[in-house]
Amino acid sequence: MAVNPIPEGYHTVTPYLVVTDVDQLLDFVKAAFDATEKERI
Repeated sequence: MAVNPIPEGYHTVTPYLVVTDVDQLLDFVKAAFDATEKERI
């Protein structure tokens, strides 16, 4: 059986951001793009 290297629910390009004020960035992204937070590491 072939293994799909891309996990289900993800796309071939997944952004990864490193920021100093993540709460401010997430508030902006949620408001501007109607985004939802999936995971925070």
